[in-house]
Amino acid sequence: MKLSFSKEDLIRAIQAVQSSISTKSTLPILSNLLIRSEKTAKGLGIRIEATDLEVGIRCGVKGEALEVGKITVPAKRFGDLVREMPNDHPIELNTSDGRRVELQCGKVKATILSLPPEDFPLIPEFPEEKSFKLKKSLFQDMIRKTHFAISFDETRYVLNGIYFLAQQGEIKMVATDGRRLAYVWKNGFEKNLNATVIIPSKAVSELMRLLSAGDFKEDWIQIAPYENQISFKWMDFGEEIHLLSRVIDGKFPNYEQVI
Repeated sequence: MKLSFSKEDLIRAIQAVQSSISTKSTLPILSNLLIRSEKTAKGLGIRIEATDLEVGIRCGVKGEALEVGKITVPAKRFGDLVREMPNDHPIELNTSDGRRVELQCGKVKATILSLPPEDFPLIPEFPEEKSFKLKKSLFQDMIRKTHFAISFDETRYVLNGIYFLAQQGEIKMVATDGRRLAYVWKNGFEKNLNATVIIPSKAVSELMRLLSAGDFKEDWIQIAPYENQISFKWMDFGEEIHLLSRVIDGKFPNYEQVI
């Protein structure tokens, strides 16, 4: 497997996924990034993934791939090496046995050890058939107007996120810490929207970070709540970003009665 990237594109992809890397888990594979090349409609595409089993992020990255394959690399070590590479040469990544990964950028070379990619937890593909679209700027604004009221009291875990409802052409977001309540709603959407989930605070923080750093040339975000998960997908700098999060299992308080 041989890949080639520009330093700028590779760093942007690493920064997009790095906060989902687990630093406290007893599973060594969770401190790694998964880098894969696979067939797409436009040829071979490259994606980088990270997960802590609560939130997973997959980010496309511009680059050249000669064959289909996948490897894992230690996230911190790999990120530090990439940042130290020269700016005026492409970064080449090469592995022949899947155990050792060689990096080269101009005259600079480095070798890092890899863990089996088969051990990396699967991040499911985005479920297009279960999704609906929102304007990215609208979604970001609704999060901004509610996230500050999220509770961090773990004894009241159902308050540790934003209550997200999409029903009868309306979309609502609610958050409360028991002392203050933030509630925002918008209408005028498709009548068949149907979602009622509590998005955890970590996923909310990741969405705010990633959306605020975007280029906003593609002003749409796809949202797919299903089973005990919720997925988000959008385009950023011409590449696809997919964030998957577990939802909080529980019943949110009757906020309408409070109001």
